[in-house]
Amino acid sequence: MTQDQAAVPDRINRTAITGMVLVAVAFGAFVRLFRLNWQSLWVDEIHTLGPALHATSVADAFWNYINLAPTPPFYYLFMMGWTNAFGFSETTLRLPSALAGIATIGVFWWGLTRVFDRQTSAVATIFMALSWPALFYSQEVRGYAAVLLFTTLAAVLAVKILKNFDGAPLGAWLFLLGASVFAAMTHPFGFVINGFLLLYLFAVALARRRWRLRSFLVGAFLLAAYVPWLVVNLMGAKWVLESPVFSRLGAGFFVEIGAFLFHHPAPAVLIAIIPLAIGGLAYIGQFRAALLRGALENPVVFLPFMLAAPFAFVFLIAQFQPFLYTRYLIVFLPYIYMFFAVVLMSRTWRNEIFPVGLVFVLGLTAQFWIFRDYYEIAKPQTRELAQYVLSQSNDTTAIVTGCDPAPPFECALGSGKATDADWSKYLFYLNRDQLPAFTVVPDVFYTMADLDLLVNRYRANGVGRVILMGSRGGLAYVATATGHMQNNGFECRPRQFHLASAAICTTP
Repeated sequence: MTQDQAAVPDRINRTAITGMVLVAVAFGAFVRLFRLNWQSLWVDEIHTLGPALHATSVADAFWNYINLAPTPPFYYLFMMGWTNAFGFSETTLRLPSALAGIATIGVFWWGLTRVFDRQTSAVATIFMALSWPALFYSQEVRGYAAVLLFTTLAAVLAVKILKNFDGAPLGAWLFLLGASVFAAMTHPFGFVINGFLLLYLFAVALARRRWRLRSFLVGAFLLAAYVPWLVVNLMGAKWVLESPVFSRLGAGFFVEIGAFLFHHPAPAVLIAIIPLAIGGLAYIGQFRAALLRGALENPVVFLPFMLAAPFAFVFLIAQFQPFLYTRYLIVFLPYIYMFFAVVLMSRTWRNEIFPVGLVFVLGLTAQFWIFRDYYEIAKPQTRELAQYVLSQSNDTTAIVTGCDPAPPFECALGSGKATDADWSKYLFYLNRDQLPAFTVVPDVFYTMADLDLLVNRYRANGVGRVILMGSRGGLAYVATATGHMQNNGFECRPRQFHLASAAICTTP
């Protein structure tokens, strides 16, 4: 067979593999962009917008909103600028996350093709493009898609540095530092995962007697960037660690991790168990051999370290100080999908198209269980609730909602007010056409005595019609207040939405 004849099958294989990757990427990109405005913003998304909605300056945003949150300032500050330029519709608010999700796929594919063969790169990219958590958090006004992007960039830069460690250019290390800092300043787990990444590179530098000072300085710069923020944040967010927001982790947490990664048992079998079972034995042999050689730069050794060590660290800390939700583990995704691909490709394949085609088919099949539920309403219909309340309001109507006044948040507007996120979701949707101005501001109550004071004031001012509104955590306020007002002679007409409710109460 001539060289030209041998090149024909290679071109066919390359075209087929590239085609499957492009289909998966196009599908993943479409789903990340499709129906961004379908559901109302939920309370965490509104919380993210707190500085953009309420702060009168960057300093006010930092000291009265951002430092009280358990996540670093980058995404909050970015959204302040973004909303100033593009407004507050659900589509424009979620668009940065969707674009970050698409960029993550591109960065992953671009980086892996410079380290791995085309089959391994294609398999990992297909996993990322069709990933349930990567897709889900690409449609939320939260920093998870952004921290995944920066973490993915750091991950592919690291495997590239490890591939040619002795000859790794300074620019690659500087880009790695930049990606690590952006990840850390977007989410605490961006710091955790990249801290362990740089620690691993330092260990390789010590073993290879190469780039010891460089790797040490890169890690030191990451610490210097993050620790000052951490000190400020721990003082401001002390209430989070002392509150029952987080619970102590047990064995059930591992089931929750499975739900986070795969959403349903069937995708877990298709995406994880089958590829790991196919290549597992061959991978174990390669791992043992690489470990005996001390080949720390080999992805076969590097990837399980990046999966096990950071997770063991945070799981151990969480036994003493609960602080962990499964969604924080989104930073592990690039390492998980690289690991799945490396394991699958550890065995010998006669046809290089087959493993890519297998993952392509398994990944697309898994979407059945994912999208069967994805376009079900999961978030409270606060938008529809607010539209209903406004449509039922007039000059003689009072709008009332429950609000917990406990520190560090307040049910009040103005400079220096750390406005409660639950209350802010009603302010947002009652005023969405003129945000960030607030012309419709519901009165708030915490106890039934508070509500009685409001009702007495309304009656004195000739207002005999009260609309109660609440969603998610506010449902209990509406239910309790409705019964209380009916006992006091009001006639109440309830209206139910998904995880939201209203009640129009009038004097007979």
